[in-house]
Amino acid sequence: MGADTLLLTHKIETIGAMSCNPSFGGIGKGHLMKEVDALDGLCGRACDETGINYRMLNTKKGPAVWGPRAQIDRTLYKNFIQNALLTTPGLTVIESPVEDLLLKESVCSEHSLATQECFGVLLGNGTKMFGKTVVLTTGTFLRGCITVGLSSKPAGRLGDEPAVGLACSLEKAGFKMGRLKTGTPPRLDGHTIDFSKTILQPGDNPPVPFSFLNDKVWIKVLSLL
Repeated sequence: MGADTLLLTHKIETIGAMSCNPSFGGIGKGHLMKEVDALDGLCGRACDETGINYRMLNTKKGPAVWGPRAQIDRTLYKNFIQNALLTTPGLTVIESPVEDLLLKESVCSEHSLATQECFGVLLGNGTKMFGKTVVLTTGTFLRGCITVGLSSKPAGRLGDEPAVGLACSLEKAGFKMGRLKTGTPPRLDGHTIDFSKTILQPGDNPPVPFSFLNDKVWIKVLSLL
């Protein structure tokens, strides 16, 4: 679009980190990825450059309900995303939490519920950043909490601080805060698994790329145990 844009993140080194199952797509989300790609989003191109097993799901039914899915190499994906963002013209990346939203009375007469509008944010060090448009992508960080067994502690994810100030700011603006829970299953030690008793799940040959810009993916077809 050509607009000068600022991206704020807690840690630049965790941009693109895949915290849970390193996969993209599926029956529903595969369609969503195609829509993101059509709007010049990065994730489809990133998957074509970093996937290790590609499969088209639901192929026994009509093409309208097919779902592309891929297992991704965590390190390759994170490196691809970071490099893409840090080299994008017009995009500045700053490492800082957002503690508060800068709000003013709305002048929009078309929406009776829009009584306030955001014109910037307050950073953790007290710096104010101003912008015509502010987009929040908070993930699991809004007053996040991690529970392991009987122990709980504030965290956006393991090793990262939660966004407590931003959660309070949204509450003050009139948004009702809730809590969603995700459960991470225990991991298995690969050295304790007899892979001779597992079923080989080959990837598609040839794989179907996620991005409309690509004719093929970067890697030869691999099987998945």
